Amino acid sequence: MEFLHHLWQSAIVLSMFYGVYVLFLRKDTLFVAKRHYFLVGILVAALFPFVEITQTIRMETPIVSESPIIANSLPPISEMTAQPAVVENPIDWTSVFLAIYFLGVLVLLVRMAIQCLSLMRLIHSNRIHKKGNFRFVKVSDPISPFSFFRYIVYNPELHSQEELEMILQHEKIHVAQWHSLDILLGNFMQIAQWLNPFSWLYKRSMEENLEFIADGKTVDRVASKKQYQLTMVKTSAAWHAPSLTIQFYQSFIKKRIVMLNKQHSKKRNALKAMIILPLLAIFLWGFNVKQVVQYQEPESKTSVVVDTTESTMPFITETPEEEEIEEEEEIAESPAFDLPDTEVEATAEPQEVPNTLYIINGREIRKNELPENQEISIQGSIEVYEPEEAVEIYGAKGSEGVIVIEGNVSPTLARTERVERTESNERMETPLRQVAQFRYRIHKNSTDSELKRIKDELREEHDIDLSYTVVRNGSGEITSINMSYSGDRRNGSYNVSEDDDTPIEEFEFYMLDDGETGFYSEASRLRREERMRARLAEMEERQVERLARRSEELTARVEERERRVEARGEEAKARTAEMKERSKEMKERQKELRNEMKERRKEVKERSKEMRDRTRSLARSGSGENVYVFSDHDRYVRIHKNTSDTELENMKSEMAAKGVTFNYKKVKRNSRGEITSIKVEVKDGKGRSQTSIRSDTDHPIEEMIIEY
Repeated sequence: MEFLHHLWQSAIVLSMFYGVYVLFLRKDTLFVAKRHYFLVGILVAALFPFVEITQTIRMETPIVSESPIIANSLPPISEMTAQPAVVENPIDWTSVFLAIYFLGVLVLLVRMAIQCLSLMRLIHSNRIHKKGNFRFVKVSDPISPFSFFRYIVYNPELHSQEELEMILQHEKIHVAQWHSLDILLGNFMQIAQWLNPFSWLYKRSMEENLEFIADGKTVDRVASKKQYQLTMVKTSAAWHAPSLTIQFYQSFIKKRIVMLNKQHSKKRNALKAMIILPLLAIFLWGFNVKQVVQYQEPESKTSVVVDTTESTMPFITETPEEEEIEEEEEIAESPAFDLPDTEVEATAEPQEVPNTLYIINGREIRKNELPENQEISIQGSIEVYEPEEAVEIYGAKGSEGVIVIEGNVSPTLARTERVERTESNERMETPLRQVAQFRYRIHKNSTDSELKRIKDELREEHDIDLSYTVVRNGSGEITSINMSYSGDRRNGSYNVSEDDDTPIEEFEFYMLDDGETGFYSEASRLRREERMRARLAEMEERQVERLARRSEELTARVEERERRVEARGEEAKARTAEMKERSKEMKERQKELRNEMKERRKEVKERSKEMRDRTRSLARSGSGENVYVFSDHDRYVRIHKNTSDTELENMKSEMAAKGVTFNYKKVKRNSRGEITSIKVEVKDGKGRSQTSIRSDTDHPIEEMIIEY
């Protein structure tokens, strides 16, 4: 998962660099600055995902007075959540994607290795001529000139001397500026991000920019800019050249010529590349910032928020409805609710709880690390993840399930006190601590005299004034009673009324040993517990429904991922088929080019033979004799009627410099200065010679061509 996260981050950064280049830099002529921009883009895309900024947020642990919920006594996660439908042998689409990705990387690496071996075999199978920092390799294969690091490979038979000098000057620029390093770096970037279409466009733009650099430097060093452009056009035949090299011929010849004639951009235009910096900052802050929350406990509060007392009460994961909130407020306002906290006895057998990972507002705590004898109050949300889902989201640390708690959390001490039943005074069992002062029981059959006795005792013994009003039914049973008391800095009231002449339920008026006074009804407590159980059952039902919805959403997401992977697989198959078809077309094209080259060579030989035959036919004297010296080189001189003596001497000197003896004599001219007779003798150093005398009355000689 982390590798995929880094991979897509790297792809986004590289795409951002390419987008800035296309929008702001592509039409500028600052080619060297753009070369640096491309290299920085590759390095940033490779390293940026590993940069991480840690932001520490310090907060005090919030304390709220909600109903305490015992956190560490949850039943096993499997009992708290609805079990999603089990899929037999689920497909791990992440592993499938990684397998496809690494297979593509392996194929491209093998292809690149084969290209390297083929290139080195071509270079070292021919003679290498060293000159300075350059290594010139002449080949006989019909390939386009190219350079690879210090090696410059070309076929001299395919270009004229003037064209070849310009081409070699171009390739020397590539070698001197180490452009091959850019090509290799671009290839490795493309292999690592072969699924990103922008990586292919990025590499192509890099190669174009390198050609623009070499063209600009070459024009400054050649005699004619126009001639260099004509050379690019003349050599525009798509000769084959090995991959990983920098070829003189490129398919964007027109764009190169346009860039050569374009007005140079101002240097300050390079500042447009700085637009990438705020984009990178936004990306870094949005995806590479890790927030760490440090909670500082208040000085007067306990610093841990969990309890180990066993209970079956689950977490409250949803906010109560408005009716439930109103009901709780009514209960809280009644005197009976003002009693000390009670303990609900667990009715289920304690179950073994796994060592679940609790994440409380970003802080990770294991169950076995929780302190004892504490409970927490929560106002917020709780997310419960099964082990399988938790491993997918949190990795190996979620193997035993994860519970995420977000919101206000406060710790309190667990209460476990219980009052023993006192039989002697016939008082009912309550969760109150042992009464030290008084405890009066009032029920439907309490008489007016009993109520008056209670009132008198309270005034005499405890200085408390009690007042009350009573309504009875036809049977003399109390159906409504309103009581209030005051005195000794205490006051309170209690009101209970039943409909349809139904008698009231039994309750108590008490004062504890610490001076706490109030009213307590066991029936009210039971009804409150019943409402709580019903509410918990409703919340569990909601939790089941929510988990069912999540299961359906997860199934839909899995199906969507499966559909996308299938679509990508079909696209990859279509692309592979297209690449095979293109490869087949390229092979056929190469075969056609080789046949065309053979035809052209044959045509050149025929034309050369035709020219020689024509030369022989022209070099004939008036008597029908030919002056002709055969050589393996296409070197010749012409003697015609207007050739001066000075030109004859120059021919003699030129041929002597080539090792050929050329003598002439008996030159006769008519009144117009035209040659009418001449005797020529030529020796080529191999013993071969030819002599001819051209003469006529007053007519000039015909043109004579002598090859040497």
